[in-house]
Amino acid sequence: MEALAVSWLRSDEEIVVKTPCLDCGETITVRMKHDKVLEVDPPEAVGYQLSPFVQWREGSSAFN
Repeated sequence: MEALAVSWLRSDEEIVVKTPCLDCGETITVRMKHDKVLEVDPPEAVGYQLSPFVQWREGSSAFN
């Protein structure tokens, strides 16, 4: 999930993140631009984040 944060660094460009699935090893591709996900391949791919999204920025001096 952290890899998707790269879109904040290049918000004016389309970003493509390719990573292996930790379960089966197949490639997962995510295309993003600004804060929008344009494509996920394979479409049934899912992500998991242990901490709630609302807490991601807590304690970060860059956002508080």
